[in-house]
Amino acid sequence: MQAESVVATDGAGITAYRGVSRAEAVTFWALALAYLLPVWVFRYVPTQDGPSHVFNALVIKDYSTSAAGYDQVFEIRTDPLPNWTSHLLLAGLLHVFPPLVAEKLLVSLYVLGFAGGLRYFLGAYGERCRPLSWIGLLFVYNRCFWMGFYNYCLGLVLLWVVLGYCLRRRDTLHLPQAAVVMVLLTAAYFTHLVAFLLAWAGAFFAMIRIPPWRSLGPVLILAAGLPAACLTLDYFERTRFVEEGASRRLVDHSLAALRGKGAGLWKDLAALDRELFECHAGARLSFTLLLLPYCALLVCFTVVGRWSGEHDSTPGRLFPFLFGLLLLAAYLLVPDDLHRHGGVLKARLALLPPLVWLACLREPAHFGMRLVSRTAALGLVAANLFLVTATFAAGNRALAQYTAGLDAVGRGGRLFVVQPDPQPIPIADPLFHASNYYCLDTGILNLNNYETDAPHFPVAFRPGFRRGRGHWESYPNQDAVDVVLCWQTMPQLVVHGPAGWDEVFNQGPLRIYRRPR
Repeated sequence: MQAESVVATDGAGITAYRGVSRAEAVTFWALALAYLLPVWVFRYVPTQDGPSHVFNALVIKDYSTSAAGYDQVFEIRTDPLPNWTSHLLLAGLLHVFPPLVAEKLLVSLYVLGFAGGLRYFLGAYGERCRPLSWIGLLFVYNRCFWMGFYNYCLGLVLLWVVLGYCLRRRDTLHLPQAAVVMVLLTAAYFTHLVAFLLAWAGAFFAMIRIPPWRSLGPVLILAAGLPAACLTLDYFERTRFVEEGASRRLVDHSLAALRGKGAGLWKDLAALDRELFECHAGARLSFTLLLLPYCALLVCFTVVGRWSGEHDSTPGRLFPFLFGLLLLAAYLLVPDDLHRHGGVLKARLALLPPLVWLACLREPAHFGMRLVSRTAALGLVAANLFLVTATFAAGNRALAQYTAGLDAVGRGGRLFVVQPDPQPIPIADPLFHASNYYCLDTGILNLNNYETDAPHFPVAFRPGFRRGRGHWESYPNQDAVDVVLCWQTMPQLVVHGPAGWDEVFNQGPLRIYRRPR
């Protein structure tokens, strides 16, 4: 009878634990879905480069069939470039959905993929680490998102999946599992080069054992990344990455930082909040200062748990601790800009150390303390979502003013843009490439296509064409232009359209001119 009572008690405990775990999972996914509300409530996703990616996906989709004549101005690079994923996904979605909806679906894929991927990674460290994925939601809308770096954002999803997959199979990785990793790493390369390199390095370090001969895991991971590594070397050769000094700049800047020259490591550390939260929290409110007390509380819970003799069979804290340090060192040492080979490098690395370090922490075992921890996390997530929603609202107000001439401009033609850079330059500006909104489902071709100037995007100008932005008087392809959009936000700069052209819209800072038919 006593044994039966114990079994019954244990069974009830297991059932209760599963119920609590299920409730936690439901709460997490409800929060993740709540993070999609700003995406679908407002008309636009107010990112800097997002509308450009949508337009270029439209070019790829309708390249040889559109009345806009995309094939007369642009050419498609069929090389294995590391920025194909978002363009192909958007091009596929555009066959079914309008452009703005297609973009929202892609962003939704990123938000849910980021949330689920990070939860999958943290889940490798046990049931008391998985709920820390609530805090990961704070990092979904980071500067890279507001910049519209959709390929890198999707690459982060693959990064978490690769790390979680390797950690779960750290003792059982054989050829079939290595083949899966190879597919994931190759997909990461075609999504974003930095994401591939981080995923490959992280997977390798996750598989290292002492002594190493107990497992072939590191060797298999190195082999799994070789196809994408060969594509990377080919990309560097075709884009003259070494000849144009990009690789040298990486080395020289890192050495200068180690010697104490340049901007300084402390300045870069102080800029972490700017890279993570300032785009939506603003410069006055340091959201990091709100997050730090909660992280300190988690550290206390984790230390107390270790002192009380709690142990688990998870991969341990050494890998996330050291990998996070390596990522932080990379953030501090790399230059922020490699010119035409890519920029905003620090923002791409800034959010990774705190997220990886979450794997070093644990929720408290005591139910009351766990409730306190989750309540604090819920408060942070709600505050962050409020700030994100306010940023969506402000961005849509600005974009509504910028796109007010959509109906007046009509359909068809080629667009030139006169739009001086705002001063001071914001860390993410939803108006910078907003001229692309005039070219979605209107048959207008945007000559202001910044992606054509970079070697890592699939759309390029044909010989003889130049980017249509800046001073109209000095533009060499004036005969190819049908519409001129002027955005005048500087009172001291008065911009007039081409002489003899029809002014079809004039409201606030927006002027639009059409060539007389």
